[in-house]
Amino acid sequence: MMDGRSTKAIPYLNAVRERAAYPSANPTIMDVQAGDLSIDFILDECAREFCGEQIGWLDLARMNKLLERVRLYNPDAAANIQTKHLLRPILQNQIDAVSTGPKYPQNPGL
Repeated sequence: MMDGRSTKAIPYLNAVRERAAYPSANPTIMDVQAGDLSIDFILDECAREFCGEQIGWLDLARMNKLLERVRLYNPDAAANIQTKHLLRPILQNQIDAVSTGPKYPQNPGL
């Protein structure tokens, strides 16, 4: 979709949506068109597909949508989300494993 080939992405997206609609008598009722696609639509679809699997952070951080979507959809966390949350802490044993050069730093703000 990002490189202008939305029409090629549609069959894959619709296959996922039709599988989710099973055993509906008409699973194609959930089909979408290329004009419906946007990053937000795809992220919404991922949230539905992977609900509870705790893998959304990676996509949201990579797409630079984490802060926006947390503030929009999570009122309990909206006041607390900060730019430092775009990074994960580096494990201390990984920092300690760096044995050459200067001391390896932790990500800022963590």
